[in-house]
Amino acid sequence: MQVVGGDGDFRVPVARMGAWQQVCKRTVTPKTFAGGHFYLFSNPDFVAWLEQCGRELIAAPPLSVTAL
Repeated sequence: MQVVGGDGDFRVPVARMGAWQQVCKRTVTPKTFAGGHFYLFSNPDFVAWLEQCGRELIAAPPLSVTAL
């Protein structure tokens, strides 16, 4: 599972992103982008990353419910 955040986000600091591992069965992989809380609206790297994730999901075989 990918967890994303802005490196300048004062509402949800990068240090808190790892806490998702406490509630997820799958391994959590944090990814940070330059910007604050609304980095996704102003960071072109985020858009490119999101598009790549979409391409990878389309190409991947379906997961079974038990794999989640």
